[in-house]
Amino acid sequence: MDENQKKPKSGQLKDKKVKITDPRRKRPRPDRVNVSRRSIDDPFKNILNQHRDNRIRVLMITGLIFGIIVIVSGISFLYGQWKLERKRQAHLNNLIAELENNARVIENRKGYEKNRAVVDALNTLARIRDFDSVNYRKWEADRQEYFNRISGTVPDPAKAENFINPVVLADMVYIPAGKFKMGKRPNEYGDKDELPRHTVTISHPFWMGRTEVSNAEFRRLFPHHHIRAWSKHRYVLDSPAQPVVKVDWHTAMAFCRMINEREKRAGRVPNGYEYRLPTEAEWEYACRAGTQTQYFWGNGFGKLAGKYANSLDMVSARIFGWEEAPGMTPNDGFRVSSPVSDFIPNAFGLHNSSGNVWEWCFDWYNPKAYSELPATDPAQTSPVECYLTKRKPFELGEYTIKTTCKVIRGGSWGNLPEALRSADRDYREPAYQNEAERNTGIGFRIVLAPEIK
Repeated sequence: MDENQKKPKSGQLKDKKVKITDPRRKRPRPDRVNVSRRSIDDPFKNILNQHRDNRIRVLMITGLIFGIIVIVSGISFLYGQWKLERKRQAHLNNLIAELENNARVIENRKGYEKNRAVVDALNTLARIRDFDSVNYRKWEADRQEYFNRISGTVPDPAKAENFINPVVLADMVYIPAGKFKMGKRPNEYGDKDELPRHTVTISHPFWMGRTEVSNAEFRRLFPHHHIRAWSKHRYVLDSPAQPVVKVDWHTAMAFCRMINEREKRAGRVPNGYEYRLPTEAEWEYACRAGTQTQYFWGNGFGKLAGKYANSLDMVSARIFGWEEAPGMTPNDGFRVSSPVSDFIPNAFGLHNSSGNVWEWCFDWYNPKAYSELPATDPAQTSPVECYLTKRKPFELGEYTIKTTCKVIRGGSWGNLPEALRSADRDYREPAYQNEAERNTGIGFRIVLAPEIK
């Protein structure tokens, strides 16, 4: 062993491994061309991130736009509600002012005029109650208080005074006794059952409702009576001020009897008088109100009639697809029945004695009544068979039956001018056989008149 070589000490590695590099092995050379274009991230991941960021931006913008729309819509809605509330409050204030004016009028009047002012106040309160439903109970209590202020009077046939019936609040107009020519004139359009034209005497004064019985009046005794809107156009027939319809003769007479019983118990029915439907003679006498023309306003119809009567006008006929005729009113302002006191009254003060709705009479229909009944206070109290044309269901045509009928007078909102003549007569069965027969153009008017035995 060489002296220069030292022995390894104990604990030292005997051999030391030395990494020997092979000079023939080449090192990898960097890509000098693409080194500046390479990304440290995955390109596909970058594309996904960009799509995600775009979706977030779109959602944020959409949410912002939607939020703006919601805020603007909310502000618009609240502003609209504020305007509606202001309008509603203004209308309510006007009604309350009207009621206060009614109260002042009541304090300054007496008798019939005071009672009529109370009825006006009751009508105003009914409108307030229906409009301000939140305070319904308060207004109804006030209405009941006003109702109790109606002073019931005993009508006196010797005094030409009107009165308010306290049971249904009907305004009853005094009709004096007298004579008139009943039936159509020789050259007047009409049927032979309107002849012979003859003089009739109404020997006793009586009272007749100033208007047809309204829904409000009828519901005082028949509170559950309601009428569905008519036709596909949904025309209203059920408002408080419109005339009650779809009631048959028996129901109309029951209404009169109920009033009669209550007023007799209260001692407010004159001796020998009763509440009932008018006889045909009483009806024509009251409708004519001293005139002998075709209509109580004259012999013409057309535009003039639109001030006095609600009939089938040209506008309604075209809407409904119904028959038009010469002389029709161009437009009376109503498609169906109007409020009971909307048109100019006749000389007795009766509204809608022609038009609006047909009115049931007490009499049985007799085509020969004018030649068979007495000339003083005539009334057909016994039934007479007659031929009646009826419509089949589902517009399948017509058929004729022989039956007994009650008289209707006055014409309606669905009739041509000739049906509104003072002399015109028509008739229907006193009881409706089914719902389809319940007529939207037939109502009634009450009288306080001499008893018919």
